[in-house]
Amino acid sequence: MKNKTLFYSLIFIFLFSCKPEQVEINELNNMLNENLKFNERVLNIFRGQYYQLASEKPARKIKNLDELDVKFDSLISLIDNAIITNTKNNYEKIILLSNEVLTKTHKIANYKTNTLSFKLDETKDGLHKLKLLKGKLVLAMANTFEYACNIPCDLSIIRKVEIDSIISKHTNQGTNLTLTSKYGQSIKENRRIIINKIEHNGKEKKLDYTLNKNYSMVDIEFNSLEKGTYVIDGIFRVYTKDVNIDIPFNKKAIVE
Repeated sequence: MKNKTLFYSLIFIFLFSCKPEQVEINELNNMLNENLKFNERVLNIFRGQYYQLASEKPARKIKNLDELDVKFDSLISLIDNAIITNTKNNYEKIILLSNEVLTKTHKIANYKTNTLSFKLDETKDGLHKLKLLKGKLVLAMANTFEYACNIPCDLSIIRKVEIDSIISKHTNQGTNLTLTSKYGQSIKENRRIIINKIEHNGKEKKLDYTLNKNYSMVDIEFNSLEKGTYVIDGIFRVYTKDVNIDIPFNKKAIVE
């Protein structure tokens, strides 16, 4: 967001101006409040759009984001109470929860934000740091809801993809291990299965195989396989315009 760059530029100007300290503090407070109000409006816009979209198209719903939103609201209430009452008792809890929220926004939306590098203390700038922290959290959530509103529909499906099972079947050409996936089978293009290793009865084994797409996901075709328990460790990779998405799997199959 452009206002983020403006925000830090203004802070720099205030910190190095020649105005009396109290005047600087007052102006910085005013600027922080205005910036926070703007980001809160942006957050509410994207939040409203997301919940409307999730209501109309349930496949676009992101469970982790819904849970994070509840935690975010609780954290903001905690910060507001600390600012109003000037209470220091919850500083450690606020930092812990803030880092948790910031980390989860990054995981959901790949929003590149750092966790907190400063500590809240009882010095005179404690309230300023609380306001900076609140602004950082609001901005991170606004970016996360914006991302949730704009992701393509197929990406919302990708979030549900996992390898459900592996089915073994003997054929005239050998033995197939078929990977099945309820949601993965709907992704017809730009996908790839990567096999990291294959274990037979608890021991890693080097085997020759070929991969062939099928209606459910993919067949791993072997000329022959010994009887026993096989564990396939690998990645289901989906190529999108902006990023490659890797979905790891580790599944067991019985060959009789």
